[in-house]
Amino acid sequence: MTDRTLNGAIDDAMNTDALGEAEKLVSALEGRDVSYKDGGNLGKLVTGIGFRNMQILSQRKKELAQLSNDTVLCNKLDRYLEIVADLGFKKVLEIEVPEMREDRGDRFFVFVTDDGLILRFDTYNGTSVNASEVYFNYASNDPEARYPSINGGGGGMSAVNIETLEVRKNFAYVGKYSVRKSDEPLVEVDEWRDYVNSDQWTVQYGSVDGREFLRRNVNGLREGRLLSKWAVKPFLWLLHYADTNCPTCFDSDSRCFCEPQFKYDHDAITAARIEAADPALREILENVL
Repeated sequence: MTDRTLNGAIDDAMNTDALGEAEKLVSALEGRDVSYKDGGNLGKLVTGIGFRNMQILSQRKKELAQLSNDTVLCNKLDRYLEIVADLGFKKVLEIEVPEMREDRGDRFFVFVTDDGLILRFDTYNGTSVNASEVYFNYASNDPEARYPSINGGGGGMSAVNIETLEVRKNFAYVGKYSVRKSDEPLVEVDEWRDYVNSDQWTVQYGSVDGREFLRRNVNGLREGRLLSKWAVKPFLWLLHYADTNCPTCFDSDSRCFCEPQFKYDHDAITAARIEAADPALREILENVL
């Protein structure tokens, strides 16, 4: 399989809605729109086909990840760390996750790259990757393709002077296809580059899931220009699961029944993690702290 064919197959797999495909199939057979929400025998049929589609799709993704030497949804820690290193990530923080139910040997990691990516994840039972996220500031090299080639993710868009990292605060992003100045009519995105002057780039800031197809997402981000020093700070989550769960009520679906209720301070924990990390993390964040 060529790289182009493989990339196309991965795109197809990542963009497939297993339940949606089941709804299309049953709707075509019935000659009318049918949803899993309908209940009854047809709703159950859609749900059953959708569940089977999910199983097939999950296996397909695993096969494609193996062919492309990429990560899967559930990763063994050793293999994940090998791919992380291969992508140029360097560890800046590793701490022990406090015992909750039992000592599982879990740890929390933060990695960075020279081009400004931040990866954070914690482990499950000490041997697998639990939650994982990659954070970025991405500037498009192509005025016709302002969005990074990544699967999923979220964040926002700003007008930024790439040389000075000054953010044009009088612009507001209002949707996928338009931007505006706070006191002026909407301006179509096609006019963005001229509207913000030649020294401004469209900068996407945000995060993408770091578990599945990490290599593909990182390479997609690198098709543009990553900012090694960020201009805009996305919502940065440097917490592990023990930070957000009451140790007394850990077995109760994250609900706390204590008086007073358990609470955590996201900003304080994040600041402490940045302070404890290698200076390379702060170098990325120094303009947005």
